Amino acid sequence: MTRSTAPTTPLLAALLAEASLHGPLADALTTLAQQARSDDARIEALESAQAAARLEALEAAQSAVRTLRAQGAERDAEVAELRAQLNALQHAHEHLLQRFGAVEAMVTPDHLSQAHADEESAPPWSSPSSSRRELLDALSNLASVSTLQEATEPDPTWGLPQLLGEDAFAQIHLPELNGTHLAVQRALVTRGQWAQVMQRPAPLKSDSLAVKALGLMDRLFQDSAGGDGQRFQDFQRFDSQLTDQHPISNVSLIDALHYCNMLSTLDSLEPCYTLEPNQYTCLDTGGYRLMFIAEWVEIHGSTTSDAANVWHSGNSGGVPHRVALGQPDTSGLYDLLGNVYEFVWTSQGGSVSTSRNIHVRGGSYRCPPDRCVASESDTMRADERRWDVGFRVVRTLSKG
Repeated sequence: MTRSTAPTTPLLAALLAEASLHGPLADALTTLAQQARSDDARIEALESAQAAARLEALEAAQSAVRTLRAQGAERDAEVAELRAQLNALQHAHEHLLQRFGAVEAMVTPDHLSQAHADEESAPPWSSPSSSRRELLDALSNLASVSTLQEATEPDPTWGLPQLLGEDAFAQIHLPELNGTHLAVQRALVTRGQWAQVMQRPAPLKSDSLAVKALGLMDRLFQDSAGGDGQRFQDFQRFDSQLTDQHPISNVSLIDALHYCNMLSTLDSLEPCYTLEPNQYTCLDTGGYRLMFIAEWVEIHGSTTSDAANVWHSGNSGGVPHRVALGQPDTSGLYDLLGNVYEFVWTSQGGSVSTSRNIHVRGGSYRCPPDRCVASESDTMRADERRWDVGFRVVRTLSKG
């Protein structure tokens, strides 16, 4: 809005004309007119400045809106791309599961025997590459491992394993837990003990079908740049260092419960665990079981061990070590800290389900030294398997 710089009203103009005859009055009216024009100019300048500021703010807001819309469009595009990738992965996963199911259904001893026979009888010019032979061998090994894993009950003709000798357990009194007396396995359960009790070999990193596929890919595609083939070689090097005296690992809590029950049966004791589908309960019947958390904490709190006998990331070389190396702690136990984590149970009468998170204690060969301590605790699913987690067994001898 603008104002005229001429006399603002006809009355003022008339007064000015009249005042021209009277000097003082004319001067006063002229001054008044000049002040009015000055006020009008200031108002006009203020209104122009306010209009310019509003326009600038509006343009800035519009620019910000355009920027936000552009960023939103970019994010929408990224989300759409990620969804497309997820859908593609899901389809690929479903396809692989279907392919694996079809192959698994076909892999029987008869099929493999026939495949090997066909391989041997094929003429030289039509003989497939050595990679196919390796695939057949891998599938044969896989089938044999699957057959071994079908054994779920102990063979009564085996008798009692040597691992249950008197020197294998330390008797420990726990005054803070109502004077309970425990027989605690001095060393962690070993791969050899696992194979003897469970009647199937301990797992190896290079035993899985996925890992075998890595090795076959390395040969089929002659990948010399590391990658998958290198990982397969790393798995084989890991396996080559494992003996029957190394702690069992890559078994789940549920696997450990089966081991405890089968060991109890072999020793003519009542198993401690009820193994209902997706529900596992400890009754502490006097058979072999895992340590309760409170027992593990009190045992560690009442004992001391030399740090030189703890395997951690700083001295392990990235692999677990044989049990019972070095000196035991003051309770007569080995590897209560380090080497591999230990499964521990909640308490007597406690139950877990397959999907529930359970605790492991003590740290492992993969942990830094400051984590191989009594307070170190980790969680994992009851059906999860890890290469740095094992267990030891105990028995309740008496309760105060």
